[in-house]
Amino acid sequence: MNVVHLIESGGYFGAEVVIRQLALEQHRRGHSVCVAALRPPGLAEPELLRRCAADGIATREVRLRHRFDLEPVRDMIAEAAGSGVRILHSHGYKANICSALLPKRLGVAKVATLHGWTGFSPTHRVWWYEAAERALLRRIDVVATVHSSMRNLVARS
Repeated sequence: MNVVHLIESGGYFGAEVVIRQLALEQHRRGHSVCVAALRPPGLAEPELLRRCAADGIATREVRLRHRFDLEPVRDMIAEAAGSGVRILHSHGYKANICSALLPKRLGVAKVATLHGWTGFSPTHRVWWYEAAERALLRRIDVVATVHSSMRNLVARS
């Protein structure tokens, strides 16, 4: 199995710990794994990439020109698909939105993990990102949640 994990990471928190553990286990089982991080302008080098590289996991930084710059993501996945990657596992609303918007012709199965929704009101910017994520979930091949309470929310999306 050849898989790329994709996230926009501003630190080393719960989702990053899960991604690292998942990548480590996949790597231990002999799978080809790469952890990629979206990096918009102004965001520091992701700690997740430093830790994964130290663990011997392949890493890739996807530099964006603006918050939702799909072109470098599409180019990275097209390049990865050309070298045998068959699964894009996205984590977090920005990576999930980018994944959902990628064309099917790239031939990569899309898996999205929902680590939790925190925007409870349209007055919060994150609520709008999460609303876009919910609207695009049907373009993802497999959706997983880290907590059973989210399943009902996803089913209504």
